Parts: sequence; C-alpha cells; structure tokens
Amino acid sequence: MRTVIFTSGERSSIEMAGRTISGFKRLGLRRAFDLHVIKAAAQVSDERGFGLLLSAMQSEAQSALLCPAEQLPMELPEETRMALIQRRLRSSDCIVSEGGYARLKSGSGVDCRHVLRRAQMLRARRDLRVSEVTLDSESMLLSVERGESAACILPSYEFQLFEFAGEGNLRASELPLDYFVPAAGQGAFVLLTRDAEFPERAVRRMDDQQTRREITIERKVVNTLSPAPGVPLGVNCTSFGSGYRLHVQLLSSDGTLERRISADMAGRESLSGPLSRFRDDASRRLLNRIK
Repeated sequence: MRTVIFTSGERSSIEMAGRTISGFKRLGLRRAFDLHVIKAAAQVSDERGFGLLLSAMQSEAQSALLCPAEQLPMELPEETRMALIQRRLRSSDCIVSEGGYARLKSGSGVDCRHVLRRAQMLRARRDLRVSEVTLDSESMLLSVERGESAACILPSYEFQLFEFAGEGNLRASELPLDYFVPAAGQGAFVLLTRDAEFPERAVRRMDDQQTRREITIERKVVNTLSPAPGVPLGVNCTSFGSGYRLHVQLLSSDGTLERRISADMAGRESLSGPLSRFRDDASRRLLNRIK
C-alpha cells in the first residue's frame, strides 16, 4: 500500500511531516509513504494555503495532509477527520530583534504574518511600524538580518524545531502569553485524512490526547464567540492535572481596543461561564468588526 502525505513548503511543516512518517515506520507500519510539498501554500494566506493542500489531497487516492492546527477551518470539510494530532510544541510567539520588543527604537519596522500578531504588537508599541506580510519565515528572518526590517514575529515552535543562529546581536525572544495570546491551535500539527486508513494501534500510540483536548477547547471557544472574518482573536488552553488554564484575547485590528480574560477551569467545568462574562457589550462590538 502507498500513502501520499501533502504539506506546505514551510520548513516546520516539512519537518513535522517527516517525523510523522518516521513515527509510523518505527511502529512497524509496512507501507510506502510519499511526501508531496505544495510550495505555493507557504506564500499565501492561511485559508488559501489550506485550500491548496485540501485540493491536492482530494485529487489523490489514499492520501492525507499535514498542517498546523491553526490553519484548519473551524468546520472541517466533509468526509475529512483529524486522524492524528502529535504532541504540541510551544504555542507562543517569538520576536526576532536586538533585545526584544521593548527596546526597539520608535518608528522601527516589524514584520508579521497574521492580523492578530500585528494588533498585539501595536497594542504594546503604538510607535512602531508593524506590517502584515506574505513572506515565508525564512524570508522574514533574512529581511531582519539584512537590516530591511528591525524585527519580525514568528511562532516559537519554528525555533523549537530548528536551531536559529542570528546575525550579530539578533535574538529570538519569547513574547509573554498573557499579552500575546496565540491563535487557536498554534503549536500543534494535525494529520487530516479523507480515505487513507491507518492502523488504530499506531494512531493511538502517536496521537497525543492532551494536545487534542487543548486544541478542541480552543476551537470550541472560537466557534462560540464566532468572530467576523479578520477580527484578531487569540485563544490558548494549557492543561495542568485534570484542569486547564484558558487565555482569550480580543483586539481591534489597530490595537487600540482590547478585551482579555484568563481563567483556571476544572476538568468538567463548562466554558459558558467565562465566555458569557467575556461577551459584554464591548466584546460584541469588537467581535462584529471586520476592520
């Protein structure tokens, strides 16, 4: 049997796809795997990038796609399922600069790839020039190393997967979770399947239940709040024992308005309590904004 796994051209996605294939082989899965990289998906928005991967999977029998969990739509396409969610990497963001965001000179240029990151940085430093770009991670880093931008913001898991050796005094500094809440699902990678079947034993051993629980809660929060397209919303769930800590951050796209909560929840406690408190008049106005 032969199975094709599609992924994007980001180095992190290629690395995680390779780890997934190696994991299946270590568990004795006797089949051939082909890894197909859709390079164009790294250069476009999350929604379109996922669409390219999905189209590729749907055109190939016995295939699957691997992508970051934050790239998944809230409603999965028909006949697809999250077959495997590997142990979550760091869910935070990092800023690559000389000394962190607090030490950047007024007027410095900062690049990022997500409206949420742009709004968060403007919230923290309104004196910076923060731009949402379509470059891949390596191109963003190169831009900073060349001095074309003073800093860039990237997911921390990319530095967890690859050793970063910056030019001169450049460093990757983790952004505090309380003020820079990541996108729902960040740090987790999902193997999405349509018709490819994997042995239940192998899937059970590779599927991380804690990660599955965390991103399920995060996706439920986004579904409950139902923000308009383009509204910056960060959601992060961190498990501890039988409970978990939930961070939710809602911003206007220019960072001037913010609503934020952090709540420790018991394992079976309903989300309705903290989310109903979160959805006050100010939050509803923000959730309905497109810009």
